[in-house]
Amino acid sequence: MLRYMLKSSRDHARTPMQWNKDKNAGFSDQTPWIMVNPNYLTINAEDEINNSNSIFYTYQKLIQLRKTYEIITLGKYELMMNDDENIYAYKRLYKDEEMLVYCNFSNQEVVYDASILNDEKILIQNYEKHQKGTLKPYESIVFYQKRVI
Repeated sequence: MLRYMLKSSRDHARTPMQWNKDKNAGFSDQTPWIMVNPNYLTINAEDEINNSNSIFYTYQKLIQLRKTYEIITLGKYELMMNDDENIYAYKRLYKDEEMLVYCNFSNQEVVYDASILNDEKILIQNYEKHQKGTLKPYESIVFYQKRVI
């Protein structure tokens, strides 16, 4: 029965919220009934808020982009490079706008065809510098440009 409960229960995958580096990850002064994940010393909400490059701030930027650019919600989706094993690339088209998204899901540097970029603007990226036509390992970048209709 215990084996079945472990398979069907989600409790073994949950841990208390990791607020900071304090005892019990700042979750409680008391010992929680379920163990705190030991990585709370390096992964916690306080550190995320203090790091301008954290996932917390990346999500804020993404939410702001969604509110600013209608193309994100209203644009037509077109998959690009569908035969490439390492790159997930797609574009969104809306009115005279085009958004191109390139994501490298490998641990190797890869190349992509940058000839379709003309007067592009980078909306968001996870590396500080980008070399057009090349994606670093696990690099993602979003370009925005006006298209010629």
